[in-house]
Amino acid sequence: MNRPPGKLTDLGTLLGNLSQERQWREKMGLHTVFLFWQEVVGEEVAWRAQPTIIRGTVLWVEVGDPVWLQQLHLERGTLLGEINRRLPSATKLTDIRFQLNSSLDQEPTPAEVADASPPLTPEEARELDVLLATLADDEARTTMRRLWLKAHGRK
Repeated sequence: MNRPPGKLTDLGTLLGNLSQERQWREKMGLHTVFLFWQEVVGEEVAWRAQPTIIRGTVLWVEVGDPVWLQQLHLERGTLLGEINRRLPSATKLTDIRFQLNSSLDQEPTPAEVADASPPLTPEEARELDVLLATLADDEARTTMRRLWLKAHGRK
């Protein structure tokens, strides 16, 4: 920027030039992913996986559970495509990196508990116990009970 010696340049012009030089508009465009993340991944995933930072053109996402981490890793290409489709800037993300953060995997919120299905009736509980009785290992029985209840949306 050429200007006569001793002539002041207004702050707006300086910031505009600096913004253009450093490509801040394009970089800010990448950060809109934080605004629509839940729309792309859905409420359940957004509760367990949260974007934390963009370094260059790489989005870093913290995930609360190793199983979710694996699933998101498998869907990385699809997620990247959907995110880039929604970005307003010409600059696009080149990758998504996932890292484990177990503090995100917390107890369900009160709203999730309120939405849960009713507990098993005594008859259903007996039938499930009969099915699980074939497992000799107590830990395996407990784990299978939890999985069955979760798969059937029951307490």
